[in-house]
Order: sequence, then structure tokens, then C-alpha cells
Amino acid sequence: MAQESIGARMTDLALNAIEIIDRNLYERTCDVRWWATDSALVNQAAEPSPQKAAYASERLGVILDSYTVYIDLWLCDLSGNVIANGRPGKHPVIGQNVSDRL
Repeated sequence: MAQESIGARMTDLALNAIEIIDRNLYERTCDVRWWATDSALVNQAAEPSPQKAAYASERLGVILDSYTVYIDLWLCDLSGNVIANGRPGKHPVIGQNVSDRL
């Protein structure tokens, strides 16, 4: 009976962990969809400029202020060059190429 109880509890814990992981992954995909439609990010990606980079970085900073799960957010072009980030004062990565990183 004790083994049965332990087995049931372990099953509950495993299912709870899967639910938390599933919810977290869903929330992160929602985050990315939100950012991908932010006009500041879209405009910087379409036609990069220092002014647009500043505004896109400002918008990414607003996003970072809303979440506690991210250290920084980077916007990269198709070649892997960072063209905006949310904490440029703390993490000066704009202009770096990160295409060789996972």
C-alpha cells in the first residue's frame, strides 16, 4: 500500500512538472510572437539605422521590464548580426555577429 501511494505521488509530481514545462514553452512562444509584430523591431529588421536601433532597443527594454525570465533580448539580422538589444548600456552587443553561437 505504501509503494502504491509513493508511486501515485511520483506520477502526480511528474505530470505537474510536464504541465509547468508545457505552460512555460507556450508563454515563451507567445512572447516571441508579440515581439515579432512590434513595429519598432520590424522596422529595424527591414531597414536598419542607428535611430531605429535605438527605438527597437528601447522597446526591447520595455519588454525586459515586464519579465523576469530574460537577462537581455537581441534582435539579429539574417546574417546573425545583432542590430538591437534591450540592455545596450549593460550588454553592448550591437554590431557583433553571433551566427556561430547556438
